Amino acid sequence: MKKQFTLSVSSPCSEQWDTFSAGSNGSFCHSCHKDVIDFTQMSEQEIIGYFRKQPEHVCGRFKSDQLKTYQHRTLPTLSPGWNLLRVGVFGLALMFASQYVNAVNPPLKSPTEMAIVQQDGSINPDQLDEITLTGIVTDENNQPFPGVNIYLKDDSTVGILSDENGTFQLSGNFQPGDIVVFSFLGYEPVEYIITQNIPASLEICLSDFNIMMGEVQVDKPYQQNESQLSQLWQKVKSIF
Repeated sequence: MKKQFTLSVSSPCSEQWDTFSAGSNGSFCHSCHKDVIDFTQMSEQEIIGYFRKQPEHVCGRFKSDQLKTYQHRTLPTLSPGWNLLRVGVFGLALMFASQYVNAVNPPLKSPTEMAIVQQDGSINPDQLDEITLTGIVTDENNQPFPGVNIYLKDDSTVGILSDENGTFQLSGNFQPGDIVVFSFLGYEPVEYIITQNIPASLEICLSDFNIMMGEVQVDKPYQQNESQLSQLWQKVKSIF
């Protein structure tokens, strides 16, 4: 079963968030005398959980990409007997599959080994050198942006912060296609893809998220009719 609902703000509010005072459930707007919920700090699952309670007359603050259609899928509950059977079957299948793969395919070299070993078996010294990315991070007003997180995507061991002048130097054994992320809370992250030709100095500009605030319009969640497959699943589940 799948439920979905769409969030929108039909009449955006022009009040300044920084002027609000602390409220019981968020920040209090003295103009409309309401608490405004800051959804920009919530994950998608937290937003789904909040609106599953079907609150009325909610005033909120959103990033533009949060005003969309949310889907929540309710998974069928399995009985303990079926769980045990499923785990056993999966374990046997995994064991036989791994034995087959090991028998058919020889062990592969790691990406690093494949990258630095040439056809004649020698090591390419150029690929052993570290690459250093140098540059500056600025904001929308072209001002230096200190404290920006700069890191290699999918590798938490490679990362630094921009200094007080917004400048940075990030070193590592990068490969073409690697992605370096520039992020700061409340700003749209920027991804830089490393190529063969790296500029002497990078110029990265971070922009504010497009924030929208106002009374939230929530369409009525609907529940789809069960498909024939779902009905069959319910019958199979009742056996165990």
